[in-house]
Amino acid sequence: MSGRRRALLLLALALLLGLLAASSVQRREAALDAALGPSTTVLVTAAPVAAGTALAEARPALRALPRRWA
Repeated sequence: MSGRRRALLLLALALLLGLLAASSVQRREAALDAALGPSTTVLVTAAPVAAGTALAEARPALRALPRRWA
């Protein structure tokens, strides 16, 4: 088998295995999304916030979490 033919065969095999891996990851991700259920948006801060502190100082942000954890 020539070097060029072997390289093309290995490239085709690598592409096939890459597609199989991507398909597997996509199926696992879909199963995880289904298991977690619907999500909701919650307000979080980068640091604990004491009573009376302005939220701007705590760097608030919105994050998506599964509804059962919110």
